Amino acid sequence: MSTPVSSGGQRGARLRPVLAAGACVVAAALTVLSTFLPLFRGELSALGSVQFDLAITAWGFDTNAPVQEGGVANNGIPLSVAAALLLVAAVLVAVPALRRRPTPMGRLTCGMSAAFLAGITVAVVMQSLSWLETFRATGDTGAVPEVGLETGLGAGLWLLVGATVLALAAVWLVPPPGASTVDREPVTPRYGFPAPGGGQSPGSQLGPQPRPQHGSQSGQPPASPPPAQPPH
Repeated sequence: MSTPVSSGGQRGARLRPVLAAGACVVAAALTVLSTFLPLFRGELSALGSVQFDLAITAWGFDTNAPVQEGGVANNGIPLSVAAALLLVAAVLVAVPALRRRPTPMGRLTCGMSAAFLAGITVAVVMQSLSWLETFRATGDTGAVPEVGLETGLGAGLWLLVGATVLALAAVWLVPPPGASTVDREPVTPRYGFPAPGGGQSPGSQLGPQPRPQHGSQSGQPPASPPPAQPPH
């Protein structure tokens, strides 16, 4: 009689959709958090004090200038949509996994949300590099004493990149459609496993059995030979 055996590969198959759903949730959280943190920072100081400070987020920019003019691309709305898609993908991946039968919809939604987030991330990275090029000193700053200019990429951009990596990893973790995560029992031969050394276990001999001796009947011993006659 065979008993269910769960191998390491079967445990990994059951764990993959759970990890994929968790990666989608974490990626969505990081995406939302990145919209409120600076994607780019620039600071201009002179004579030991900050004269101009600029911080750009996914929703706009903030500066200490008395008059704020201009604008930047609003990336907050598409990033929020990407986070919502990742949460939907997590549900569509986790619920069928609990039923031990993944569906194509979970893998498709996860791939679409990851691709959408990756596209926005590439656009934001290109914008940040453009800001680095724009917000830089021009001309000879050596003529002005104690003038400093500091620029850099903010924490929001790195969180967004990390969220994109997690979303792409979730796509790889989602099981393909039709893959079952139910434990399967090993196939046991009807008459037992072959014995070591090429022998057969009891009950597994299927070949013809030797016929009983002539004159013997089932349940009775064979007839004994007649006694020898004494010599005359």
